[in-house]
Amino acid sequence: MPGAGGESGGESAEVLSAPEDVLCLGDVEWADFEADSLIEVAKLSQRLIGRVQAVQLKAVAELRARRGCERETADEVGLALAVGQHQADRQIELATQITRRFPRLLGSLERGDVDAYKAAKVVESGALLSDEHAAQLDAEMESRLAGRDGAAIQRSARYRVDKLDPEGAAERVRRCREDRRVELRFTENGMADLCAYLPAETAAAIYGRIDAIAKSNNSRREERSLDAIRADVLTELLLGTRESYRRVQIQVTVPVTTLLGVRDLPGDLEGYGPIPAEIAREMAADPRCTWRRLLTGGARSFVEVGGP
Repeated sequence: MPGAGGESGGESAEVLSAPEDVLCLGDVEWADFEADSLIEVAKLSQRLIGRVQAVQLKAVAELRARRGCERETADEVGLALAVGQHQADRQIELATQITRRFPRLLGSLERGDVDAYKAAKVVESGALLSDEHAAQLDAEMESRLAGRDGAAIQRSARYRVDKLDPEGAAERVRRCREDRRVELRFTENGMADLCAYLPAETAAAIYGRIDAIAKSNNSRREERSLDAIRADVLTELLLGTRESYRRVQIQVTVPVTTLLGVRDLPGDLEGYGPIPAEIAREMAADPRCTWRRLLTGGARSFVEVGGP
């Protein structure tokens, strides 16, 4: 790749005008590149990945339409891509949804504004919406994709889903809560994962209690990592070898118009993101909760914070 990088002699990325240009860099001396040039190559490569993934998803969606059988398509896709059944099913669902119901999102993928992982955050958030609401979500998210990470895109999409369909969002939350469970998965080297699928506010409160106890036990001479201390605290609490009455708090921010039932704007669970308005109202009605008044100005700046 031509172009000197000043006195350092490093390479320049100025000649790269399109994502496909990075494919011509296979035989270059990467050690000669300036840091800024390497960043530019990485950015263009990411855009190229998104564009290629758009082609792949359109091919998978067309195959699904022709076969007319999802199981047969999943077997073929899994074999072709060397992935398991679960991953093949997810690929087919993403391809079907994005090509049928999220044309603007597909366009963003084709331009390389997002990759398939980020696009999936929008599709999964809006999978149960009606076609009308899905089209609205697609339109509202178009300008909120470029330059954002997957978590930010997911929070933004969830907020709009809860706002577009508050009743449906609350019902979906209730159905998911009925599916709460604890799972044990054995892993390598004598270890295992103990996983609990719980309401977000419950999980946040449990983790907050474990974290508070672990940090109160931690000291500079402690040989265990904080993660290891948290794991030991959880073990001791569940097996009954430790007692603790430490109280923890989780913070849920709810617009006053939502609390009054005037509007159905989503609430926000700190560390998690949007929760449906109806669920937020139910949480606020819990007699154990503490209310604090927050007055905000422009750009959500705090004007006043009231006490409990």
